[in-house]
Amino acid sequence: MALSADGQTLFAATHQFGGGSASAQALAMSARDGSLLWSRDLEAPSQVGGTLATLEHEPVLLLALSNGKLLCLSASDGSQRWQHEMPGFPDRWIYTLPVVDGQTVVVGQPSGSVAVDLSTGSRIWEAGQHWELSVNCIRQFPVVGDDGCLFAVQPHKLANAFGPGNHWVAA
Repeated sequence: MALSADGQTLFAATHQFGGGSASAQALAMSARDGSLLWSRDLEAPSQVGGTLATLEHEPVLLLALSNGKLLCLSASDGSQRWQHEMPGFPDRWIYTLPVVDGQTVVVGQPSGSVAVDLSTGSRIWEAGQHWELSVNCIRQFPVVGDDGCLFAVQPHKLANAFGPGNHWVAA
């Protein structure tokens, strides 16, 4: 769930299970009265929700889906800007909210983490578990540095840093 910068629009990803089938939707509602502004069917539910970002001076909603896809939707009407399919099936389930810093979007999954370009959804870098980051065990919201490096806290580790040309663990 995310709230627009002006506090007027609430964004959510919902899913329902029943009768042997599941349905999932992304939607935008008025924060004032709860009226539906737009909705969009999704091919899979989002277990972690979405993150708002700004792309080309317009708000976008980034959704991590349980089928390993990262979607970028227009916040104004729900239209799809791009999608990125995470590597490493079947371990491509996304376990973290998308973290955005400038033009870099980072998401985590059991097989590692991936950074993509906010404008295009193209992969910038990928880090596997061998980098000592089990993303589904991150205990606090990770942050992204100026150079695209991800900093995260895990159990039994003070902090981890990894990204292009940078990796360290503080125990």
